Amino acid sequence: MRWFGAFFLAFMLSTTGFFAVLPIAAKITTPLVCTGGTIILPERISRKTKFYCSKQGEQHEINAFWLMASGILIYTPLLYLPLLLLGRNTKTALGSQPKPTKATIDAQNQAQFARSIAASATVIDAEKGKHISSNGFRRDVEVILSLAVQRPDGSSYNAKSAWMVEELQFARIAIGQTIAVQIDADDPQVIYPSRELRQIKYSPWYSSNYA
Repeated sequence: MRWFGAFFLAFMLSTTGFFAVLPIAAKITTPLVCTGGTIILPERISRKTKFYCSKQGEQHEINAFWLMASGILIYTPLLYLPLLLLGRNTKTALGSQPKPTKATIDAQNQAQFARSIAASATVIDAEKGKHISSNGFRRDVEVILSLAVQRPDGSSYNAKSAWMVEELQFARIAIGQTIAVQIDADDPQVIYPSRELRQIKYSPWYSSNYA
């Protein structure tokens, strides 16, 4: 794959159009297209830019196709090495950051939940989300809830939250129901179902771990 990448970059680099923009890049093809001579760089840059080989007091035009082919032959191995090193460095960087295990994620989620604030909320609206999870006879469906949250200090505000709800528990989150919730300590717009709602989970955690 890296060879293909190097070949593609070399092809782009070796086109006459690119050599016209950066004429000095054509100099490296001298051993193949102008052996024993010197490539004369164009004074003006245009689509019809031509390169000439000066040798033994004579000049002749260099075939554009041969110039491009020579550039590809020379630049491909030169570009392959940086791409190889870049690929290894990227792999090493990614490898140094292993993906956290399910146990680690669960522990982080539990620690975050432990810091949350107990409150209550009234369901204003409910609609089905995108996630569905089945486990034997149990089927959990993602539900997007619009909630009127009541803080312990008596203040209230509206928030939206996505929960994974077992189908048999839909009645517990019906519109108009008041339910126990937990407010995230860092973001009050993040609302968790309380531990009382055992068959209901906070969707972003549930779907990322089990879906």
